[in-house]
Amino acid sequence: MISNAYTDLSEEDINYKAITYLSEENIFSGYEDGTFQSGNFINRAEFLKILLLGFIDAEFSEDIESSFYDVSADDWYAKYIVYAFDQGWVDGY
Repeated sequence: MISNAYTDLSEEDINYKAITYLSEENIFSGYEDGTFQSGNFINRAEFLKILLLGFIDAEFSEDIESSFYDVSADDWYAKYIVYAFDQGWVDGY
């Protein structure tokens, strides 16, 4: 199990086991500052990443062409959005 993977996560957190397991499986990665922020809500891009990495055996292209003006190829979530769009699972405005 990952020991002290996140500076703000303790073994007393109700979701500690789930968070550490999913982190070991590379589904969760936390924030750049070393925190996990388990009390926060997640956004749509974070939720989509969790779904895709946790339940779908997908190949993600690194050559990204986004159909959305607000999703840049440099965004960390772009490959997940583009994959889900190509599969017809999400749509935009």
